[in-house]
Amino acid sequence: MPHRGGPPGPEDDSDDLHELDLHGKSPDDALRMLGRELHAARVLGRGWVRVVTGRGLGNARQEPILRERVAAWLRGPEGARYGVVDVQVEMRTGGGSLLVRLRWGSGTRGG
Repeated sequence: MPHRGGPPGPEDDSDDLHELDLHGKSPDDALRMLGRELHAARVLGRGWVRVVTGRGLGNARQEPILRERVAAWLRGPEGARYGVVDVQVEMRTGGGSLLVRLRWGSGTRGG
């Protein structure tokens, strides 16, 4: 049965969790990929997406540039258009990933 409670944990093997790894992507490429994957997750009826951005230590400023851009996009009108209802930084990964909860909409399982 799909996970319907709080955010899935690291041991959660539910089919309700979709994962996307954006390591090494430019912000523009990452956002394009993110839109496609959020759409796919909703079509598949997934309630959660783990978006792996990394902690931001691989750039010259050693700052989480990608995570901040992705989080802002998810929390803005673009994310709302894809059914994003909540975004949380996953502290168990040292802040290197975001857990995104999706709204069930028409055309998706459970909607």
